[in-house]
Amino acid sequence: MTAQVFQAIAPRPAPVKVEGFVAWIRTNLFGDLRTSLGTLAIGAVLLWIVPPLIQWLFINAIWIKDYQACHNGSGACWGVIAEKYRIII
Repeated sequence: MTAQVFQAIAPRPAPVKVEGFVAWIRTNLFGDLRTSLGTLAIGAVLLWIVPPLIQWLFINAIWIKDYQACHNGSGACWGVIAEKYRIII
């Protein structure tokens, strides 16, 4: 039987992270120039639309069942949903 001699191999760099959230984002949202531009464009549109929508839906919303308050308000009128939910469904 022949004796095996240990020979060390040269060190290699650490593997690139190929799984996990950051790797998924890098691969699917910023994989090439086209997807990067699409991701940034959609992000810009969302930043333009979502804050006013939240303002209208929740911050400036009228939460009571008062027609005059809903008529004069500048937000969503959730009192109508509470009063008319049976008709809506």
